[in-house]
Amino acid sequence: MEIPVIDLKGLAGGDEERERTMAQLHEACKDWGFFWVENHGVEAALMEEVKSFVYRHYDEHLEKKFYASDLAKNLHLNKDDGDVLVDGGDLADQADWEATYFIQHRPKNTAADFPDIPPAARESLDAYIAQAMNG
Repeated sequence: MEIPVIDLKGLAGGDEERERTMAQLHEACKDWGFFWVENHGVEAALMEEVKSFVYRHYDEHLEKKFYASDLAKNLHLNKDDGDVLVDGGDLADQADWEATYFIQHRPKNTAADFPDIPPAARESLDAYIAQAMNG
């Protein structure tokens, strides 16, 4: 059993290649829920810069604020029990929040909701999104 690997350069190819890549994405999401991405267009150094910022920022600012937030308090883990979703308890108590960061860039950039983010980190996040969108 191997984690699906999706080569995103296929999205910039012709119709047939794009369709094949989209089918791979669909299957990976349906069967696995996640996948490994290649040729996404984001430089390795920029990925490390953003990852470093996220971990550092979380350690310095977000952990206590997150657990006190309405978002964390309102998250629930639901399991599929046939056709019925059954409340399985608070997701906030079960998730690894160190690996989670809630900043949206599309359709609306929510970085302004995090005033503790330094300008240099905002620039890195914006560059990351720009590179990912341009592939």
